[in-house]
Amino acid sequence: MKIGLLSGQLHRFTNRIQKGDAILTPGFRKGLILVGRVNGDYEYSSKWGDACPYSHRRAMKWVAEIPRSSLPDEMKMTAWNTVFDIGQFKQVIDKWLATPSGKESRWLSGEPMRQAILDRLKERMNDDEFEKFVAALLKVLGFERTEAIGGPGDEGIDALGTLDVYGLGQVNLKVQVKHVAPDKEIGDNVVRAFRDGILQDEHGAIITTGKFHPNAVEVANDPRKKTIWLIDGEELVDLVLKHYQDFRSN
Repeated sequence: MKIGLLSGQLHRFTNRIQKGDAILTPGFRKGLILVGRVNGDYEYSSKWGDACPYSHRRAMKWVAEIPRSSLPDEMKMTAWNTVFDIGQFKQVIDKWLATPSGKESRWLSGEPMRQAILDRLKERMNDDEFEKFVAALLKVLGFERTEAIGGPGDEGIDALGTLDVYGLGQVNLKVQVKHVAPDKEIGDNVVRAFRDGILQDEHGAIITTGKFHPNAVEVANDPRKKTIWLIDGEELVDLVLKHYQDFRSN
């Protein structure tokens, strides 16, 4: 039965969707819906050159981003399939398309898509929202009891998480978040100061939308001291693309 459902969804995606059709799909941030129009034909590639896991694609122009709460109740109840017809809601959808919220964006893939995601993480989130995003990322990666704790007096710790390793032990992780411009480098002094706050039975990670100076990487991986995991903007985008479906379900 599952195979039949999947093949039916793929058939609708490849054959029934046409240029000019309106599309609604869950947005990048929880609780938001993207509204746009198809502006390209169906395309398939097993190697798109980016970290997005989807091989079947259609070019889109996203026009608006709306709260899910604004959807008509009938539309919420209809959404039980991955790809389904919403033609009966044409009037309200046309209204959303006619009054775009924010700047229009083109369908992107490869490096432009990766840069767009990174820019969105930096420009469309404030520091508190990004810390909560990192806590959500830890949850998606399998950590439990995740929380964002950044703020005055946080001693450089912005998020926490605990990973249960097959019941054999636990990994207690402390995370420092650096919500900076994509071209800004995080220095080795940040790594040294952060390591000083990590206890013997804890692990530490620094996650940033920016980059790490080579000296910071060297200090983080000093074999004589506790390793500090570093995730820069590029690696963060890889994680977002790899676990995008998990973000949507959480």
